[in-house]
Amino acid sequence: MTWSQFRDVLPVITFVVGLFGNSIIEDLRERRADRRARQGERNNFDRNVLLEGQDAVTAYWGAVQDFVIAMIRADRDGKGWDKKNAPQELKDDWWWKQVRALTLRVRIADQALRGEIQTFMAVADNIIESPNADQADGAITGHDVVFGVLQEHIGDRLCALYT
Repeated sequence: MTWSQFRDVLPVITFVVGLFGNSIIEDLRERRADRRARQGERNNFDRNVLLEGQDAVTAYWGAVQDFVIAMIRADRDGKGWDKKNAPQELKDDWWWKQVRALTLRVRIADQALRGEIQTFMAVADNIIESPNADQADGAITGHDVVFGVLQEHIGDRLCALYT
């Protein structure tokens, strides 16, 4: 091929390379945009699960406290310290909030956070099983600190989604 023949073919070669090159570049841009969209959807899902989980754990902790307060009142009224003496509506409320918190706990992707929630809930359940009112009352006071730390860890995980 001579130089003059090459000069005649060069625009065609440039056009074909440009056409395929542009197609490849567009495909890469679309893939990148799709990846960003999927990551955004995952972050939104994680965010919603964490927020709902935080609300569920807070509601569960409130139900445990209500339950224990009812048991303390029953004990002071001479009915004895037994969870059977708590009103049925409190038992039902506690049970449903426990189920909700456990359901959302399994959806949380962070294994360490799942473990913290599981431990928190196990200790909270043990408070209800305390042998007397004084132990339960003292355990609630100490467990409030653990609850605060758990809420901070959930907040840290939420912040990590967007940094």
